[in-house]
Amino acid sequence: MPTLQLLSSFELAFGDEVMVLPPSVQRLVAFLTIRDRPMQRHHVAGTLWPETSDDRAAANLRSALWRLNQLKVRIVETAGPNIRLASAVCVDLQDRTKQAQLLLASVEPDFDGLEEAGFRDDLLPD
Repeated sequence: MPTLQLLSSFELAFGDEVMVLPPSVQRLVAFLTIRDRPMQRHHVAGTLWPETSDDRAAANLRSALWRLNQLKVRIVETAGPNIRLASAVCVDLQDRTKQAQLLLASVEPDFDGLEEAGFRDDLLPD
């Protein structure tokens, strides 16, 4: 199962292998992860490459998706005009969000150990 780290730094791994991705592909993966829902391709392209024409942004998105498809594991799912992070990817940000929601929903929250739990890590500091 692939794992994605967005807290403290960007790292995509499959087992013991860290996958090296170009910055444009990292931006795509991070964007899809943070939005955490299916989005239309033209919206993703326009958001990630706003300084280019619509055609160039669409080409950049196709290129990033092609590079992701060269990996031995599926990171992104596409369905027609929609795109999203693959559900099989384990993401530290999603895990931390669930932990925070459980903590906030508890009747008597236990805030001890929050430092060790990594709640102070920055999201994509670089």
